[in-house]
Amino acid sequence: MDRLTAERFARNQSTFRDANERIVKAAGEIGVDERAVPFICECAEEACTQVLLIDLAEYSAVRRHPRRFLHAAGHRDDVGTLIEMHGSYIVVEKTGVAGEIAEELA
Repeated sequence: MDRLTAERFARNQSTFRDANERIVKAAGEIGVDERAVPFICECAEEACTQVLLIDLAEYSAVRRHPRRFLHAAGHRDDVGTLIEMHGSYIVVEKTGVAGEIAEELA
């Protein structure tokens, strides 16, 4: 994969991560059940609109690593390595240029 494509993937996925951070904030403000918070899939597919119900503590554990992203199970990632598998979602860590950009944007 070329540098431009890797950079585009990282920027797109970071946008979803930013949206999910706003969800965390809103969930705290309105008192959502912390065991089933709706998060947006952070995969590389631009048209993906899948929502993942994830425990807030599990989400926070992923966010401690700026190169890691949440993906619906089975969604692709061309610039990352599978780190964890859970029932409805996986955790992917960006590598190379995409990892560097994801870390910068975190």
